[in-house]
Amino acid sequence: MLQASGFDRDVHVGANAIRVLRWHLPEMGFPRIADGVIRPRMVLAARRAAAAVPGRLADACGIARRNRHHALADARPARRRFARRRGSGRHGWFRRAEEFVSAPDRLTEAEHRARLSRWG
Repeated sequence: MLQASGFDRDVHVGANAIRVLRWHLPEMGFPRIADGVIRPRMVLAARRAAAAVPGRLADACGIARRNRHHALADARPARRRFARRRGSGRHGWFRRAEEFVSAPDRLTEAEHRARLSRWG
């Protein structure tokens, strides 16, 4: 269901990986889970989300993760370096988040540049 994306999040986010999933579920219309620990309620919520969007939960989490990275960079200009690389294209956080999103849901290079242009 989320193995590769979850592992990547765990490696790069550490103990917050479960909290990240907890943040994604409400964005998909599911109730927020009270804590950041995998317990039966978290598993049930993830299973319901997976059933609601068959084969698309990893995409939804990848998109939510990309959107969260944008929000973090919007709020803190020092983090914007993780979105850009010299020349063009995605870098760091954004490239990694989109590796777990199916091609039709990835931002095109033009969309990515347009999103970054908001930062000036």
